[in-house]
Amino acid sequence: IGIERTLNKSQALLQNVRDAKVPNLIGVRADAVALIHQKFPRESLSELYFFYPNPTPKRSQANKRFFVSGHFQVFHEVLQTEGLISLTTNIYEYAAEARAFLKDVWGYQIMSLNPVDLQVTPRTDFEKKYVELGQDVYELIARKQ
Repeated sequence: IGIERTLNKSQALLQNVRDAKVPNLIGVRADAVALIHQKFPRESLSELYFFYPNPTPKRSQANKRFFVSGHFQVFHEVLQTEGLISLTTNIYEYAAEARAFLKDVWGYQIMSLNPVDLQVTPRTDFEKKYVELGQDVYELIARKQ
């Protein structure tokens, strides 16, 4: 299930889902926090992927980052024990901060924080843009304990 809130990105997601012709792939335009909170039972997902979440870079907005805010509780509750979270970003400091919060606040086991091999086909428009700009991209993998 791919979830995108914005109109333009969700239209692209839905087109990509149609083009992929994968029978169990579903694209949804929705607010992920609200949808998951309302429709997914506790501990019902084994993996969650976050591709380029808004880093809200200003220090005054640090409490709005998804792994810090109360919204993360929704994701934490639907993830199974031993379930994985993958966060991909082009901002290493953001990934490092997420790693610290996931480990120290949420009790996740950090599996890795590494650069992504961008020799493969980009997974998102943001990834394509960062590849074209020659920027590094990082992926954080954490396991719920």
